[in-house]
Amino acid sequence: MDSEDSILIISSLAGVLGIKEIWAIIKKKMDLRHSTNSEKASYKKNRIIELEEEIKKYNEIILQLTIRVAKLEERILHIAKGRVKTKEKEDEK
Repeated sequence: MDSEDSILIISSLAGVLGIKEIWAIIKKKMDLRHSTNSEKASYKKNRIIELEEEIKKYNEIILQLTIRVAKLEERILHIAKGRVKTKEKEDEK
């Protein structure tokens, strides 16, 4: 009976240690998932910030090009008005 008790104690200790080992493995997996998820979240956050900066840069470029086009349109209209005036003067002669 004494040997049966010792076997019972040893087997229960082995079971408890096995549960602790299994729990340690499960905990490591949970920690890895959490760290992976946090890395993905931080990557996404950084990527969003980068894209917002690129959008700001391209909006500035679009604004500069719009101003340039407006100036070119003014020049074209000014040149066209001058040509119409000179053509009218030539027609009057």
